This record gives sequence, structure tokens and C-alpha cells, in this order.
Amino acid sequence: MKVMTAYSPRQKLAVAAAVFTALVPCAAQVAPVAAAPAEAPRRILQEDGIKNAYPRWSRDGTQILFQSNRSGSWQIEVMDADGSHRRALTQGPSNNNFPDWSPDSARVAFVSDRDGNEDVFVMDGDGGGARNLTRNPARDIHPYWSQDGAHILDAAAGSPFRALVSRAR
Repeated sequence: MKVMTAYSPRQKLAVAAAVFTALVPCAAQVAPVAAAPAEAPRRILQEDGIKNAYPRWSRDGTQILFQSNRSGSWQIEVMDADGSHRRALTQGPSNNNFPDWSPDSARVAFVSDRDGNEDVFVMDGDGGGARNLTRNPARDIHPYWSQDGAHILDAAAGSPFRALVSRAR
């Protein structure tokens, strides 16, 4: 089991996604960071046989961005912080994963194999306007925005393994 934790912008809540094998349930839960015994974590996402991973808080703390394989391939989804209003931002047969909000939460960087190779893409926060940033023959993974939103750092697999910086605009 691998547990990934993301903290809300004001460090008051943490969302943790536990990723298991496809035969074991996956869960996401929100808990106060300094949880007292009376403040148990609240489970907000759990589906038998479904993997949900890489949770990311929006900068204002109202939404959680994550990836899910409930459609049969990895897709980027978003939901309100309480687990309501879940919606897919990507769809189709390709895998879309490793999401990260831009600093203003208006855009999302993610990895997709829709062009035949895992490249870094950027889309609008509502899922529209996706475009390929890297077109790298190596596998690009784990994009992260710069604080000013002008660049995206990602890791390119290969020999040697290296980090790349792309213009986000």
C-alpha cells in the first residue's frame, strides 16, 4: 500500500489517498492536520476495485484534483473538498495522470499518453483546451508548476534520468 498526502492551502486539512492493488478498495479521506481523537478522518472517496491517486488541493481549498481508473483507464477528476460534485476533466481510452493545479488553480498540468508517448499537457481547470507541452521521445512524468505559473518542471525517464523545464503558456 502507498499513501499519498496533500495538505490544504492553510494547512488545516490533509487529504490522503491510499493506493492498493485492484482487488483491494482504495480510499481518500480528509482529516484535520492536528486531529484530536474526537476528530477522526472523514472518508470522502472509496470505491471497491477502483484506484484513486495523487490528490491535490486547489489553492483556495475548495476542490481536490486527483486521478482515478474507474473508467478503465487513468483519468483526471475533480471534486469539492467534501467529496461532492465529482466530475471527470479528461476522458477516453488514453491514460491521463499525475495532475497538478497551477498556482491560481485556473489550469492543470498532467501527463497523458494520448499522442502515443507520455508527455506533459496543460488544460483549463474545466478540462478544456488541453495541449501538449513537451513532445519528448522519453517518458515525461510528475509535472509541477513554478510558483509564478510560468513554467512546469517534470522528470524525463531515460538514460540518464533528467529534469526538464517547459514554458507553461
